Amino acid sequence: SNGYLKSVGTWEYKPPLSSDIPSKFSITFLKNVYNNSGILGSKAVGEPPYIISNSIYFALKMAIKSARSDAGINKYFELDVPSTIDIRQQASLVTRNRLVLPY
Repeated sequence: SNGYLKSVGTWEYKPPLSSDIPSKFSITFLKNVYNNSGILGSKAVGEPPYIISNSIYFALKMAIKSARSDAGINKYFELDVPSTIDIRQQASLVTRNRLVLPY
């Protein structure tokens, strides 16, 4: 109400994990109940899926960084979104002469 931030930002945000679910978890859905405090009566939250989906992007970026390191290139690179197969392949520096099976 006074406009001051009550947290230190997103550093305190911890997405719930499967280990956070209690062993006994019983719920009941309310039928035909309008949520007055939600946007257009919304009863859902969209933030956690967006936060967790970032892990896919950063996992791809780490994998590409590893492939680039194998090619001897360790400098910074940008990975555009959407990251198509062609973009990922180019960023990984994959060439035909690197596609050799080890003996």
